[in-house]
Amino acid sequence: MGVDVPTFSSLLTAGFVQAWYETPIPHEDVSVHRTPRIDKCSLDAAGPLGLVLHYLNSTMHAISLV
Repeated sequence: MGVDVPTFSSLLTAGFVQAWYETPIPHEDVSVHRTPRIDKCSLDAAGPLGLVLHYLNSTMHAISLV
């Protein structure tokens, strides 16, 4: 069970990339109203989406993902 490449690509282009690059991750020492510094990101948009999908696929029962 998993996510195929076309589905992963459609998730990225459906708004995840835009949200990842335009929404700053909240930190105590950084204002949430500040413009995100994309050049300082340690992960591109595909990295965290892949991690989330991997976590969901590895921790949930196969029947609950259907």
